[in-house]
Amino acid sequence: MKSLFIIAMFLCSTTLQAKEYLRQSYVVTKVVKSKYVTTQQAKVKFTVKDVSGSKPINGVLNYSIDGKSKTANLDKNNSFLLTTTKGKHIFQFYYSEEFFEIYTDSIDLKGGYQTNVSLFFTVAAEPALAEKPVIYFYPEFAQTMDVTLKPAGELTFTYPTYENGWKITATPDGTLTHNGKTYPYLFWEAAMNRDRSSVDLSQGFIVKQQNTIAFLEEQLNAFGFNAHERTDFITYWGPRLASEKRAFIQFIWGDAADQFGELNITPQPDHVNRVYMQWKSLKDGETIPQPTPQIIPILDRSGFDVLEWGGVELSDFEM
Repeated sequence: MKSLFIIAMFLCSTTLQAKEYLRQSYVVTKVVKSKYVTTQQAKVKFTVKDVSGSKPINGVLNYSIDGKSKTANLDKNNSFLLTTTKGKHIFQFYYSEEFFEIYTDSIDLKGGYQTNVSLFFTVAAEPALAEKPVIYFYPEFAQTMDVTLKPAGELTFTYPTYENGWKITATPDGTLTHNGKTYPYLFWEAAMNRDRSSVDLSQGFIVKQQNTIAFLEEQLNAFGFNAHERTDFITYWGPRLASEKRAFIQFIWGDAADQFGELNITPQPDHVNRVYMQWKSLKDGETIPQPTPQIIPILDRSGFDVLEWGGVELSDFEM
Protein backbone atom coordinates (compact mmCIF):
# COMPACT_ATOMS: atom_id res chain seq x y z
CA MET A 1 0.00 0.00 0.00
CA LYS A 2 1.15 3.50 -0.68
CA SER A 3 1.06 5.84 2.25
CA LEU A 4 -0.42 9.29 2.51
CA PHE A 5 1.63 12.03 4.09
CA ILE A 6 -1.23 13.62 6.00
CA ILE A 7 -1.45 16.95 7.71
CA ALA A 8 -1.02 16.46 11.42
CA MET A 9 -0.71 19.16 13.97
CA PHE A 10 -0.46 19.81 17.67
CA LEU A 11 -0.78 16.81 20.02
CA CYS A 12 -2.55 13.63 18.97
CA SER A 13 -5.58 14.54 21.07
CA THR A 14 -6.32 17.57 18.89
CA THR A 15 -9.13 17.15 16.31
CA LEU A 16 -9.01 18.45 12.79
CA GLN A 17 -11.84 20.90 13.39
CA ALA A 18 -9.37 23.30 14.97
CA LYS A 19 -6.92 23.23 12.06
CA GLU A 20 -6.25 25.75 9.33
CA TYR A 21 -5.70 24.00 5.98
CA LEU A 22 -4.24 24.57 2.60
CA ARG A 23 -4.81 20.92 1.80
CA GLN A 24 -7.06 18.39 3.52
CA SER A 25 -7.12 14.60 3.68
CA TYR A 26 -9.91 14.21 6.21
CA VAL A 27 -12.22 16.64 7.98
CA VAL A 28 -14.54 16.26 10.95
CA THR A 29 -17.66 17.93 9.55
CA LYS A 30 -20.30 17.45 12.25
CA VAL A 31 -20.86 16.08 15.75
CA VAL A 32 -24.53 15.44 16.64
CA LYS A 33 -26.33 13.63 19.47
CA SER A 34 -27.48 10.12 18.49
CA LYS A 35 -30.33 8.05 19.95
CA TYR A 36 -28.78 4.89 18.51
CA VAL A 37 -25.80 4.64 20.87
CA THR A 38 -25.34 4.68 24.64
CA THR A 39 -23.32 7.26 26.52
CA GLN A 40 -20.43 4.76 26.56
CA GLN A 41 -20.54 4.33 22.79
CA ALA A 42 -19.90 6.58 19.81
CA LYS A 43 -21.01 6.37 16.20
CA VAL A 44 -18.85 7.54 13.29
CA LYS A 45 -19.96 8.13 9.71
CA PHE A 46 -17.14 8.13 7.17
CA THR A 47 -17.81 9.46 3.67
CA VAL A 48 -15.43 9.23 0.71
CA LYS A 49 -15.72 12.68 -0.82
CA ASP A 50 -13.04 12.66 -3.46
CA VAL A 51 -10.74 10.14 -5.15
CA SER A 52 -9.69 12.33 -8.05
CA GLY A 53 -12.84 11.60 -10.03
CA SER A 54 -12.77 7.81 -9.58
CA LYS A 55 -15.60 5.66 -8.23
CA PRO A 56 -14.94 3.55 -5.11
CA ILE A 57 -13.70 0.12 -6.14
CA ASN A 58 -16.63 -2.33 -5.74
CA GLY A 59 -17.98 -0.07 -3.01
CA VAL A 60 -15.45 -1.49 -0.54
CA LEU A 61 -13.03 0.43 1.66
CA ASN A 62 -10.29 -1.16 3.76
CA TYR A 63 -9.58 0.56 7.06
CA SER A 64 -8.20 0.03 10.53
CA ILE A 65 -9.15 1.38 13.96
CA ASP A 66 -6.38 1.49 16.54
CA GLY A 67 -4.33 -0.89 14.40
CA LYS A 68 -7.07 -3.53 13.89
CA SER A 69 -7.84 -4.07 10.19
CA LYS A 70 -11.42 -4.17 8.92
CA THR A 71 -13.40 -3.88 5.68
CA ALA A 72 -16.44 -1.67 5.11
CA ASN A 73 -19.11 -1.77 2.38
CA LEU A 74 -19.93 1.73 1.17
CA ASP A 75 -23.53 2.79 0.53
CA LYS A 76 -24.75 4.73 -2.51
CA ASN A 77 -23.37 7.92 -0.96
CA ASN A 78 -19.93 6.33 -0.52
CA SER A 79 -20.45 6.26 3.26
CA PHE A 80 -20.34 3.70 6.05
CA LEU A 81 -21.26 3.79 9.75
CA LEU A 82 -19.14 2.48 12.58
CA THR A 83 -20.11 2.04 16.23
CA THR A 84 -17.25 1.95 18.73
CA THR A 85 -16.40 2.95 22.27
CA LYS A 86 -16.26 6.60 23.24
CA GLY A 87 -12.83 8.17 23.58
CA LYS A 88 -9.77 8.59 21.39
CA HIS A 89 -9.22 6.42 18.31
CA ILE A 90 -6.75 6.44 15.40
CA PHE A 91 -7.96 5.42 11.93
CA GLN A 92 -6.25 4.42 8.69
CA PHE A 93 -7.96 4.10 5.28
CA TYR A 94 -6.81 2.31 2.12
CA TYR A 95 -8.53 2.90 -1.24
CA SER A 96 -6.23 1.39 -3.87
CA GLU A 97 -2.59 1.30 -4.98
CA GLU A 98 -3.23 4.45 -7.03
CA PHE A 99 -3.88 6.56 -3.94
CA PHE A 100 -2.09 7.36 -0.73
CA GLU A 101 -3.54 5.97 2.46
CA ILE A 102 -5.15 8.31 4.95
CA TYR A 103 -3.89 8.30 8.52
CA THR A 104 -5.77 10.30 11.15
CA ASP A 105 -4.69 11.90 14.37
CA SER A 106 -6.25 10.58 17.55
CA ILE A 107 -9.91 11.60 17.14
CA ASP A 108 -11.80 12.05 20.41
CA LEU A 109 -15.27 10.54 19.90
CA LYS A 110 -17.96 11.79 22.27
CA GLY A 111 -20.15 9.21 24.01
CA GLY A 112 -23.78 9.25 22.84
CA TYR A 113 -22.92 11.25 19.72
CA GLN A 114 -22.33 10.64 16.00
CA THR A 115 -19.24 12.16 14.41
CA ASN A 116 -19.22 12.68 10.62
CA VAL A 117 -15.87 12.55 8.85
CA SER A 118 -15.16 13.29 5.17
CA LEU A 119 -12.24 11.49 3.46
CA PHE A 120 -10.24 12.98 0.59
CA PHE A 121 -7.90 10.50 -1.14
CA THR A 122 -4.88 11.84 -3.00
CA VAL A 123 -3.20 10.32 -6.04
CA ALA A 124 0.13 8.69 -5.25
CA ALA A 125 2.01 10.71 -7.84
CA GLU A 126 2.04 13.76 -5.55
CA PRO A 127 5.33 15.03 -4.14
CA ALA A 128 6.57 13.71 -0.81
CA LEU A 129 6.05 15.85 2.26
CA ALA A 130 8.47 16.96 4.92
CA GLU A 131 6.00 15.75 7.52
CA LYS A 132 5.25 17.30 10.88
CA PRO A 133 8.36 19.34 11.49
CA VAL A 134 7.77 20.89 14.92
CA ILE A 135 10.10 23.39 16.56
CA TYR A 136 10.59 23.74 20.33
CA PHE A 137 12.30 26.75 21.93
CA TYR A 138 14.05 26.79 25.33
CA PRO A 139 15.65 30.20 26.00
CA GLU A 140 17.38 30.88 29.31
CA PHE A 141 15.01 33.80 29.92
CA ALA A 142 11.84 35.12 28.24
CA GLN A 143 12.89 36.22 24.79
CA THR A 144 11.23 37.55 21.63
CA MET A 145 12.55 36.34 18.28
CA ASP A 146 11.83 36.15 14.55
CA VAL A 147 11.63 32.74 12.90
CA THR A 148 11.70 32.22 9.13
CA LEU A 149 11.66 29.14 6.91
CA LYS A 150 12.97 28.40 3.45
CA PRO A 151 11.45 24.95 2.77
CA ALA A 152 12.73 22.65 0.03
CA GLY A 153 9.38 22.93 -1.72
CA GLU A 154 6.07 24.63 -1.07
CA LEU A 155 4.58 25.07 2.38
CA THR A 156 1.32 23.12 2.63
CA PHE A 157 0.37 23.87 6.23
CA THR A 158 1.63 25.86 9.19
CA TYR A 159 0.38 26.39 12.74
CA PRO A 160 0.22 29.09 13.85
CA THR A 161 -0.25 30.70 10.44
CA TYR A 162 3.04 31.58 8.80
CA GLU A 163 2.97 35.04 7.22
CA ASN A 164 6.48 35.68 5.94
CA GLY A 165 7.68 34.38 9.29
CA TRP A 166 6.69 34.01 12.92
CA LYS A 167 7.39 36.56 15.65
CA ILE A 168 7.23 34.70 18.94
CA THR A 169 8.07 35.12 22.60
CA ALA A 170 9.48 32.00 24.27
CA THR A 171 9.97 31.25 27.96
CA PRO A 172 12.41 28.77 29.55
CA ASP A 173 9.66 26.15 30.03
CA GLY A 174 9.12 26.03 26.25
CA THR A 175 5.85 27.99 26.12
CA LEU A 176 5.51 30.11 22.97
CA THR A 177 3.33 33.18 22.50
CA HIS A 178 2.33 34.34 19.02
CA ASN A 179 -0.27 37.06 18.39
CA GLY A 180 -1.54 36.73 21.94
CA LYS A 181 -2.03 32.95 21.84
CA THR A 182 0.15 30.26 23.42
CA TYR A 183 1.57 27.16 21.73
CA PRO A 184 3.87 24.28 22.75
CA TYR A 185 5.79 24.50 19.46
CA LEU A 186 5.73 25.82 15.90
CA PHE A 187 4.51 23.48 13.17
CA TRP A 188 5.16 23.45 9.44
CA GLU A 189 4.88 21.03 6.53
CA ALA A 190 6.01 21.25 2.91
CA ALA A 191 5.64 19.32 -0.36
CA MET A 192 8.98 18.38 -1.89
CA ASN A 193 10.12 16.95 -5.20
CA ARG A 194 13.10 14.90 -4.11
CA ASP A 195 15.81 13.48 -6.34
CA ARG A 196 16.05 9.77 -5.55
CA SER A 197 19.76 9.79 -6.27
CA SER A 198 20.23 12.17 -3.34
CA VAL A 199 18.91 9.64 -0.82
CA ASP A 200 21.63 7.40 0.63
CA LEU A 201 20.04 4.25 2.04
CA SER A 202 23.31 2.52 2.92
CA GLN A 203 23.06 3.62 6.57
CA GLY A 204 20.13 3.12 8.91
CA PHE A 205 18.19 0.36 10.62
CA ILE A 206 15.84 -2.48 9.75
CA VAL A 207 13.21 -2.55 12.51
CA LYS A 208 10.65 -5.28 13.09
CA GLN A 209 7.09 -4.39 14.04
CA GLN A 210 7.30 -5.69 17.61
CA ASN A 211 10.46 -3.65 18.27
CA THR A 212 9.25 -0.33 16.88
CA ILE A 213 8.39 1.59 20.05
CA ALA A 214 11.40 0.35 22.02
CA PHE A 215 13.63 1.28 19.06
CA LEU A 216 12.25 4.81 18.87
CA GLU A 217 12.58 5.29 22.62
CA GLU A 218 16.20 4.13 22.51
CA GLN A 219 17.22 6.37 19.61
CA LEU A 220 15.42 9.48 20.90
CA ASN A 221 16.98 8.97 24.32
CA ALA A 222 20.36 8.72 22.62
CA PHE A 223 19.78 12.07 20.86
CA GLY A 224 18.77 13.63 24.18
CA PHE A 225 15.06 14.29 23.61
CA ASN A 226 13.20 15.11 26.82
CA ALA A 227 10.11 13.16 27.91
CA HIS A 228 7.66 15.62 26.34
CA GLU A 229 9.49 15.62 22.99
CA ARG A 230 9.76 11.81 22.94
CA THR A 231 6.04 11.49 23.64
CA ASP A 232 5.13 13.91 20.85
CA PHE A 233 7.40 12.08 18.39
CA ILE A 234 6.24 8.56 19.27
CA THR A 235 2.51 9.33 19.48
CA TYR A 236 2.75 10.69 15.93
CA TRP A 237 5.12 8.21 14.26
CA GLY A 238 4.53 5.18 16.49
CA PRO A 239 1.13 4.12 15.05
CA ARG A 240 2.45 4.56 11.51
CA LEU A 241 5.58 2.48 11.99
CA ALA A 242 4.00 -0.11 14.30
CA SER A 243 1.52 -1.00 11.53
CA GLU A 244 4.42 -2.21 9.35
CA LYS A 245 5.88 -5.71 9.73
CA ARG A 246 9.32 -4.32 8.90
CA ALA A 247 10.60 -0.87 8.12
CA PHE A 248 13.83 0.77 7.04
CA ILE A 249 14.49 3.76 9.30
CA GLN A 250 17.18 6.39 8.90
CA PHE A 251 17.88 9.53 10.93
CA ILE A 252 19.22 12.78 9.50
CA TRP A 253 20.52 15.52 11.77
CA GLY A 254 22.55 18.71 11.89
CA ASP A 255 23.39 20.57 8.68
CA ALA A 256 22.16 17.59 6.63
CA ALA A 257 18.61 18.51 7.67
CA ASP A 258 18.85 21.61 5.45
CA GLN A 259 17.82 19.34 2.57
CA PHE A 260 14.27 19.58 3.97
CA GLY A 261 14.40 23.35 4.44
CA GLU A 262 16.44 26.11 6.02
CA LEU A 263 15.50 27.44 9.46
CA ASN A 264 16.58 30.93 10.53
CA ILE A 265 16.10 32.37 14.03
CA THR A 266 16.97 35.90 15.16
CA PRO A 267 18.53 36.41 17.65
CA GLN A 268 20.55 33.25 17.05
CA PRO A 269 20.18 30.54 19.75
CA ASP A 270 23.23 28.83 21.22
CA HIS A 271 22.19 25.54 19.60
CA VAL A 272 19.68 24.66 16.87
CA ASN A 273 19.28 20.88 16.84
CA ARG A 274 17.38 19.43 13.88
CA VAL A 275 16.50 15.72 13.67
CA TYR A 276 14.56 14.12 10.81
CA MET A 277 13.55 10.51 10.29
CA GLN A 278 12.98 9.02 6.86
CA TRP A 279 11.58 5.54 6.54
CA LYS A 280 10.24 2.97 4.11
CA SER A 281 7.87 0.08 4.62
CA LEU A 282 9.38 -3.28 3.69
CA LYS A 283 6.80 -5.64 2.26
CA ASP A 284 6.71 -9.42 2.65
CA GLY A 285 9.48 -11.00 0.61
CA GLU A 286 11.24 -7.70 -0.07
CA THR A 287 14.98 -8.12 0.36
CA ILE A 288 17.36 -5.20 0.73
CA PRO A 289 21.08 -4.74 1.39
CA GLN A 290 21.71 -4.66 5.13
CA PRO A 291 22.40 -1.01 6.06
CA THR A 292 25.24 0.02 8.33
CA PRO A 293 23.74 0.99 11.73
CA GLN A 294 23.97 4.70 12.40
CA ILE A 295 25.81 6.04 15.44
CA ILE A 296 23.41 8.50 17.05
CA PRO A 297 25.10 11.64 18.45
CA ILE A 298 24.24 13.26 21.77
CA LEU A 299 22.83 16.70 20.98
CA ASP A 300 24.29 19.71 22.78
CA ARG A 301 21.27 21.28 24.44
CA SER A 302 23.01 23.73 26.73
CA GLY A 303 22.19 27.45 26.84
CA PHE A 304 19.43 28.74 24.55
CA ASP A 305 18.42 25.51 22.83
CA VAL A 306 16.06 24.90 19.90
CA LEU A 307 14.95 21.43 18.82
CA GLU A 308 13.17 20.60 15.57
CA TRP A 309 12.01 17.13 14.49
CA GLY A 310 10.15 15.88 11.43
CA GLY A 311 10.06 13.01 8.96
CA VAL A 312 9.52 11.72 5.44
CA GLU A 313 8.13 8.40 4.22
CA LEU A 314 10.07 6.98 1.28
CA SER A 315 7.05 5.24 -0.21
CA ASP A 316 8.19 5.45 -3.83
CA PHE A 317 11.88 4.63 -3.34
CA GLU A 318 13.39 1.37 -4.50
CA MET A 319 16.12 -0.03 -2.30
